Amino acid sequence: MLINYPDSLEHGKSPVRKRARKLGTLDIGVVESTPVVWNGRLLRFEWVRNNNWGAAGGVEREFGCYSFFDMETETSLCEFADDHSFGCCYAEDGKMFVHGVRGKGGGNILDCFVSSDLENWEQSVALTFPDNISLYNTSVCKGDGKYVMAIEIGGAHEAGGNPFTVVFAESKDLINWSLLDMMDY
Repeated sequence: MLINYPDSLEHGKSPVRKRARKLGTLDIGVVESTPVVWNGRLLRFEWVRNNNWGAAGGVEREFGCYSFFDMETETSLCEFADDHSFGCCYAEDGKMFVHGVRGKGGGNILDCFVSSDLENWEQSVALTFPDNISLYNTSVCKGDGKYVMAIEIGGAHEAGGNPFTVVFAESKDLINWSLLDMMDY
């Protein structure tokens, strides 16, 4: 139900405020989580940070990686992509596609991982950016017969602009990507 706030206030009625409650965290060092359905199962994709991110009680690992967590059985299904960060996933036709930044964030290479069983992963370079661009969060969606990836950038490159600047890439197959002109898109 939508509330017309100006009309309610004009007639002396205060709308009921909704409250958000913080219920905790998934785990120390687990960030950028994404729900995804794969082969009829609800999974959670996670970026597991390395121990250099400084969270008290954090994970004791030299490199960050990606993980899939089964929401029904509450078990971790796999860990892969050592030394990667800021990942996203997309499931289609029995395959899982994962895209993310090589290194602990701020790198300039975006890798693609593909698997049919979440155990064996094929890795390829999706995009390489100039040295003066730092890569962070990524996200993939489908529309108009193609896939579009949003990529958060920073760094000294003129396209970097303000923090949280996003550029875009397109793909027909989720593996081979073409960067759209960073100054126009």
